[in-house]
Amino acid sequence: MTLETFRKADFDPHLNSLFQVQLSEGDEFEVTLIRVDEIPLPPFRSPWATAETPPQRPPFSLTFRFPTQPALPQRMYTLTHPTLGTLPDIFIAPLGQDAHGRYYEAVFN
Repeated sequence: MTLETFRKADFDPHLNSLFQVQLSEGDEFEVTLIRVDEIPLPPFRSPWATAETPPQRPPFSLTFRFPTQPALPQRMYTLTHPTLGTLPDIFIAPLGQDAHGRYYEAVFN
């Protein structure tokens, strides 16, 4: 599978499972997938769309809980999961933090 072919349903079974995030050469740590959310599409159809236009992937987001340290900047990261394999170039942005960790989101649209 490639990033373009992943769907929300591919991640649903892996809710609360661990992923490895690669920071740099050899540096990695575990994060937990805590949410898999569908992103509703607005009721808009492009005037350029035709019946032959292939349907777009419904957008979705993944929320991960990271350790409280280190705080990571938003950027592309490589994630690895025992079942899904390696997910290169996932753009992850910070959402906030609490006593349980830091939260980051990846949006697929």
